[in-house]
Amino acid sequence: MGYEVHVYATNPGETDWVDDKRLKDVSSVPVSRIGRRNLSRAIIHKVKRRLLPIDFQTPWALKVTKILLNAPDTDDPQIIITSGPPHSMHIVGYFMKKLRGTPWVADFRDHFTLGPEYRVYSFIGKRINQWFENQIYKNANRIIFNTKINKEDVIYSKFQLESDKGTVIYNGYDESDLSRQNKTISWKGKKSYNYLYLGGLRGDHVDGIFYKALHKLFQIRPHLRSEISIQIVGNLVKKGNLVHELELDDVIFFSPGVPYDEVGDLLNASDGCLTWQRNRITYRGTIAGKVFDYIGAKKPIFSIGIPNGEIENILKEFDIGQSAAPDNIEQIALDFNIFHEQVKTGQFQYTDHKIESLKVFSRKHQAYQLAELIESLEFKK
Repeated sequence: MGYEVHVYATNPGETDWVDDKRLKDVSSVPVSRIGRRNLSRAIIHKVKRRLLPIDFQTPWALKVTKILLNAPDTDDPQIIITSGPPHSMHIVGYFMKKLRGTPWVADFRDHFTLGPEYRVYSFIGKRINQWFENQIYKNANRIIFNTKINKEDVIYSKFQLESDKGTVIYNGYDESDLSRQNKTISWKGKKSYNYLYLGGLRGDHVDGIFYKALHKLFQIRPHLRSEISIQIVGNLVKKGNLVHELELDDVIFFSPGVPYDEVGDLLNASDGCLTWQRNRITYRGTIAGKVFDYIGAKKPIFSIGIPNGEIENILKEFDIGQSAAPDNIEQIALDFNIFHEQVKTGQFQYTDHKIESLKVFSRKHQAYQLAELIESLEFKK
């Protein structure tokens, strides 16, 4: 859209997974790599994460701030966008706005101090973080949130953000990522109906909610065992042993992650898709990235999530899936049975009208949203 983008980022850590095919998509974008995260020093990393103000990347953000503030006027950006987490990235925008007068957009891909995984280990640290988050909302020209509920949380919390200052741009799907390559998918244990879970596992204490519900369903409806298979594809480090303990090895199958250009064929081979989240009310405004790929692939979705949360609201609004509360295993089993029967009868149809409305989750549409937001600002001359 005519914008020249320059990205400041860390070097990849030693444990980061890099998809070489993905790198080709952004090979023309100037990227300044500053510093290196050494995540192999686990103890030092944990200490930093708990004790540094804001988060463990604060020193890196201060280093980038110094570089930008000392840059010649010819390299001065007309606008700066900072995206977190880690939310120390907003330090860069804060000082560029204060000291250089650069228009600043602060992007929250997840909550900061209101986040479900937020932890701070000292009273002083907690107060510093709350003060800094308040400064972001006061000083940034625009605030981007990733869900409607997350925006409302901030507007109606102690921060009391001006509602017209914040906008929602969801995470989303990229049509080109989901295009089919017509590769043959080897579906383990393929049966009449095959459901897909994409992404990393969180451990049996989280993933086990679905495993236990499926086990309960087979006790209630034994015949379903012969017609359902579940394929879990992603990071399996936290796979756990509960599937084996519940004797579900003939139903649930695990495979490592695949490059992004194979995801379209994988989704196409499924009859429906699965997602679940922790049983905490603070997760009500979160949406796993996989959900958008499911939507982009026009698949029915079964979700275990917080009632009246963002995912449930989307599934209900567009009638593209079924949601179950995570606090009742037997009810989840019954809800999944309803979902399965609805998939069999073809209830969840992506009509032309729905597809048009669901474009709000397309990254192409979201790029237009971001461009309109930027164009509403007064650029630095």
